Amino acid sequence: EMKANGERVSIDALEPACRKAVRAARLIDERMRAWSADFEAEFGQPLGFGIGIHAGGAAVGEVGHRGVRSFTAVGEVVNTASRLQDQTKVHGAALVISAFAARNAGIAQADVPVRRIQVRGREEPLDVLMLDSASLSGLGD
Repeated sequence: EMKANGERVSIDALEPACRKAVRAARLIDERMRAWSADFEAEFGQPLGFGIGIHAGGAAVGEVGHRGVRSFTAVGEVVNTASRLQDQTKVHGAALVISAFAARNAGIAQADVPVRRIQVRGREEPLDVLMLDSASLSGLGD
């Protein structure tokens, strides 16, 4: 079990959440590539973007004060996902996803090689999959 917003959430929710995250990444990538092409046509340079996905427990809820509140998530998982997004720039990938999240999303690791990378803020290296836009599009639903 995990806790989300002060309530218990079954770990069984992890697989559908990972699948939804990968689907969202694919849709974001498709739309950003189209927007980037338009941006490049108008301004002469493409937009750079990348997506990082990790999975696990996080503290989620509203934070803020005096009418200025936002819904957010904090914790090691959130920090790691952010660091994976940073790795998209280093490796020229559309998506860097932890092997743990990929497994839970149903991505066959035989189709995408697993790489072990050092992630800032983590003592141990992390196994990840790096996908370009074509590989990400090929995942389907």
